[in-house]
Amino acid sequence: MSYKRILVAVDGSANAARALSAATDLAKQWDSRIVLVHAVMSGALPKELLEWARVEYGVDTRQEAEPQVDMPGFGRLGVVTHEQVSRAPYHTRVALGRAVLQDAEHRAHNDGVRDTRVLLEDGEPAEVIRHAVDSEKPDLIVMGTRGLGTWRGMLAGSVSQKVIGLHTVPTLLIP
Repeated sequence: MSYKRILVAVDGSANAARALSAATDLAKQWDSRIVLVHAVMSGALPKELLEWARVEYGVDTRQEAEPQVDMPGFGRLGVVTHEQVSRAPYHTRVALGRAVLQDAEHRAHNDGVRDTRVLLEDGEPAEVIRHAVDSEKPDLIVMGTRGLGTWRGMLAGSVSQKVIGLHTVPTLLIP
């Protein structure tokens, strides 16, 4: 079986980076197109991710609407953390999403993938991925088992669990 179109969900987490790496390995093997999808983040954002977007991609993160708070979650290193999070205005969230996609596309190209497409949509991540599956018709979905979600998200069910239940496309989950 070959995969001509591979959809990869990215959110800036370490697990998403590992999923992208696995997807690029497959894409090079079958000369596949990689479709990168990101859901505009809602709720509190990790301060570390905002700082990364500011330094690496020039995202204006100075206009924080609310003060930082401590929240347990899963950081860029893929481990449970208790980190500073901030609420950011919508335009900052969109710019952050563009930075995450630009970084993922750059990594894919550096890994030898020639054909990429990026999708940035607003909405709940599992629904954004479902919409991308419906529109892009991938042969395979690759995603991390844990993203930047919080403990509350873990208790309600991860995005990967929801995605598996929404369609019949083969899905490769990367821990």
